[in-house]
Amino acid sequence: MTEFPPTSEQQTILDAVRSTKSNLMIRARAGCGKTTMLEMIDHAEKSQPYLLMCFNKAIATEATKRMRSATTVRTFNSLGHKIWAAVVDRKLTLNQKKILEIFRTIADETPRGERSYLWTMYDSVLAATSIARNIGYIPPEHFKANKSLCDFSAVERLLDETLLPEAEALINKILTISIGQAYNGVIDFTDQVYIPALFGGTYPSFPVILVDEYQDLSPVNRAMAGHEADGSTGSFEDMAGVGDGSTEGLAMAGEDTHTLRSISGILIVEALSFCLPMLNC
Repeated sequence: MTEFPPTSEQQTILDAVRSTKSNLMIRARAGCGKTTMLEMIDHAEKSQPYLLMCFNKAIATEATKRMRSATTVRTFNSLGHKIWAAVVDRKLTLNQKKILEIFRTIADETPRGERSYLWTMYDSVLAATSIARNIGYIPPEHFKANKSLCDFSAVERLLDETLLPEAEALINKILTISIGQAYNGVIDFTDQVYIPALFGGTYPSFPVILVDEYQDLSPVNRAMAGHEADGSTGSFEDMAGVGDGSTEGLAMAGEDTHTLRSISGILIVEALSFCLPMLNC
């Protein structure tokens, strides 16, 4: 890391990381040095290992080059995969067609005269199951339904079309079967976050958790980050997330515009705005 003295805004953030008893949301516009700020937070620590949670592999690959060797850099998917593999105590099978295969099995078990009608719902049901898992919906009949982050109406609000009356029961059935398969070690990419975020697991302990591009995270991404913060080995929940403060991504995730501060009750967040003087922010 190139050594530059911190600006007054950066120093305020570094001081807050050291002294606050809350998790921090560091907010700045695109191009204002948010990832550099995380790098400064990381390099300010001389001994303890940190964890940096990233939205995708490209961000994680770049971050690995910039953070201390003692810092663990993981995507949410890779971290979730490892956590859930430990829960089921087996090597996980990654099956990207699992929802299609579940739907096909249900269709094959349906009376022949009703199958064509069932397949007309496939596209909307596929979209709904994806949205449901990203926003943390668990079918009400499931024994862990109390862990659900929302009800089915939240899924419906995010769809581009109105579901047919029979669709909700079908979606709940597919999700219930899919969750059962996850307990048997069969998951897809969406499950890598959805399942450990809502159904448990042992999260690794780090004194400080760093989160990049926080505004892009789905509710289940943030639920996972919340579990990781709860497992902090520090004297308080140490998490610092950077984001641009936009609410568009949160609205797309089915949340209101206050979630940067409330995070659905999962995290305590303080917003800190900054801009580096040499950048046009």
